[in-house]
Amino acid sequence: DQPVEPDRAQAPARDRAPSRSSLSRKPNAIIMTPFAVYSIWLMTIPRNHPTADGGMNPTMQPMVEAAPRLEAHLGAESRAHFDQLREYLDDASIGFSVNPRLVRGLDYYNLTVFEWITTELGSQGTICGGGRYDGLIELFGGKPAPAIGFAIGVERLIELARGSGILAPAAACDVYVVNHGSVGNATTRQALLAAETLRSCGLEVIMHCGGGSFKSQMKKADASGARVALIIGDDEVASGEVVLKSMRSQEAQQRVPLAALSERVIALIPATDI
Repeated sequence: DQPVEPDRAQAPARDRAPSRSSLSRKPNAIIMTPFAVYSIWLMTIPRNHPTADGGMNPTMQPMVEAAPRLEAHLGAESRAHFDQLREYLDDASIGFSVNPRLVRGLDYYNLTVFEWITTELGSQGTICGGGRYDGLIELFGGKPAPAIGFAIGVERLIELARGSGILAPAAACDVYVVNHGSVGNATTRQALLAAETLRSCGLEVIMHCGGGSFKSQMKKADASGARVALIIGDDEVASGEVVLKSMRSQEAQQRVPLAALSERVIALIPATDI
């Protein structure tokens, strides 16, 4: 695609609606993204975030300052639409600030584009961005339909939720099954049997399936938050038993026959946790 000169830029036919106001353009002016010539209003939430051009190259700043402002070239319908949107946000006590330099990277937006931002994540403060694209469905052959969309940075959202204390910690399991032995797959088979036996009693069980030393498996058992570690090795396979170790108390570990496994595990877990 060839870049469009500012003095020749035109909105696609789908955007040539009565509410669209042309943005005055001059040769050698700053080149704008295509949707900048539509009747568009831009906003950023919340109010106290630095402007989107805070990291701009200083040599570009005069060009940006001299560029036409969208708010001075809105059609009556577009202005009424945006005024109503701001009223809705005010009624809901949702803070926002209008940023005439906010841009999106695609040219099918109309009316409003937005970002949700935070000061809690440093330079990675944009959590969500999007806008309206009422003509997009029609462009692909569908019936005209109002539309809005957005994209969210999931990792940033998770970090923000963790920092705000609203992300619930991962639920601790009841039993972590540690299996470590040299008798072929015998320890794995007995560990699977023990795990399924406990699950059938309504217990949350994690079965270690990744190999590794006994020490590393016990570290993972502790990190899982499990109340009880169920240990199976060569000796346990030979005797038809398992070893139970309480991970949240000083109670001594105990050897238990498979036949009595469920009863003994339940006795180690507080009733309120089951």
